[in-house]
Amino acid sequence: MALPQTELEEDEFGNKLMDALNNTALGMGIAIGDYMGLFTAMSTLDEPSTSNEIASKAGLNERYVREWLGIMVTGRVVIANKGDSTFNLPKSYAKFLTPGFESIAHQFKWLFMLTGVQKQLRECMKAGGGIHYSSYPEFHEWMNEYSVKRHEALLLQQHIPSINGLTEKLDKGIKCLDIGCGMGSPSLILAAKFPNSEFHGYDMAEDTIRAANREAEKRGLTNAKFFVKDVATIFDCETSFDLVTSFDAIHDQANPSKVLDGVYNALKPGGWFSLVDVKAHSHPADNVGMPMSSMKYAESLFHCMPVSLFFKDGAGLGTCWGIELAQTMLHDAGFSKVDVIDIPEDDYNIHILCVK
Repeated sequence: MALPQTELEEDEFGNKLMDALNNTALGMGIAIGDYMGLFTAMSTLDEPSTSNEIASKAGLNERYVREWLGIMVTGRVVIANKGDSTFNLPKSYAKFLTPGFESIAHQFKWLFMLTGVQKQLRECMKAGGGIHYSSYPEFHEWMNEYSVKRHEALLLQQHIPSINGLTEKLDKGIKCLDIGCGMGSPSLILAAKFPNSEFHGYDMAEDTIRAANREAEKRGLTNAKFFVKDVATIFDCETSFDLVTSFDAIHDQANPSKVLDGVYNALKPGGWFSLVDVKAHSHPADNVGMPMSSMKYAESLFHCMPVSLFFKDGAGLGTCWGIELAQTMLHDAGFSKVDVIDIPEDDYNIHILCVK
């Protein structure tokens, strides 16, 4: 339920903006710390350490590390001991700052990619149009890093078991498709677990498809194959699938309605469409108080909406298209059974399961 909106007092609003500015600067420092492996280095040091020792452990220049530590200390991420000039990363903080599903530091790197297109965004806000995916050169690598962690933690333990009867069918052997697959992490995980099933992935980005196929070959997964394909054309695919999945991909599409129509047509009768997308409502007022709501809209403004609007007649659905609009569009595509399923331990996404 959305929180009621109330106008802040003048001084309270000013302080809110100052806090936002200070926390943005802290976030920039956290992003750099994650990029440069500083949190990982500090987490492996058994005792509070000097800036020289931390820099040596991370293989970095001490003067720059010392200044970075200033951001972390004043941001209350790292604890400083003035007496012996040592610094300590509390063990209880480390899980949020080092690689793993619970890492939040990784998300701050996304801010750097978003702000990298701010000049193009300003032009789009004047004249319309969008921004091509190539303007986000590290996006697929960043997304894959995030995706691998999430799927390793949730896919086999929660997601697949939440679909009644799916595990048994995957064991026997079915045909599956992941649309907007990127580097293919969910398909690779499932292909290793269920060798009798066949997993395909479609994505428009040629470099990510090459990377996905290389990884499948490296792991010896002959049942995982990835193809360069516009997912808006899957309506004319010749073969039918038992399961189609989409992980945070529909809201980026230029023509999401056509994609959803295609998913419906690509499924066998009784087949599943498992849609995981951003947890949000379709109206901003209903998202007040929801976790990370401002961040979700920022992602939309700087990335998800403009990459859709780059294409002629792009829908520009946006990251926060929301549960309500998603249900309407899925029903319009032909799905009569559309269930919204909460994902434990994941405040960022929601699971919408459809049956043909």
